[in-house]
Amino acid sequence: MKNPNDKRVIKTRKLIIETFKEMIIEMDYNEITIKELADRANINRKTFYAHFECIEDILAELIELVSERFISNLESAGVFTTPTVEMCVKAIDLTLNENRDLYKKLIVANSYRFFLRSVKDTIKQTVYKLNLSNFVECNPVELDFISEFIASGLAKIYKMWLEDNKGISQERIGELAGRVCFYGFNSFIKK
Repeated sequence: MKNPNDKRVIKTRKLIIETFKEMIIEMDYNEITIKELADRANINRKTFYAHFECIEDILAELIELVSERFISNLESAGVFTTPTVEMCVKAIDLTLNENRDLYKKLIVANSYRFFLRSVKDTIKQTVYKLNLSNFVECNPVELDFISEFIASGLAKIYKMWLEDNKGISQERIGELAGRVCFYGFNSFIKK
């Protein structure tokens, strides 16, 4: 690849990634081809190969970009300084609102399940790098189980909601998801 700091290189890579995102919204992963992507981006295949070796390379970069964006939203919401359910849900909502159609497809479509898994793993790795000893009373192995439960629970709740929101607002689903994942079913029992 040419100089990665060259404005033309940056612009072309961005064009390829944006075109890839549009294709994700429209079709399943196994239907996306380099030829179609190049045609839609109005570049030739040689230009594509100057930036990426294969579709999986674009996907890997997109996973990294989505993960970085979500982590940035977690930081902006204050999750890493004083974690609360509300802050975590706010970060999820911020991320979803940036490109709802893309995230809906990535979360709902079975052909993209691996994408969500990769993003969850990347985020978990970032969270492990933080010093969580001030916030949790468990060892790192136990924290791995807890983190997986919370991440999977949140992902499943949002997946169901994105498939059919049944008239529930985004704010309400965030509240429900946060309560059940962080405080458990007991938080819904009438007193």
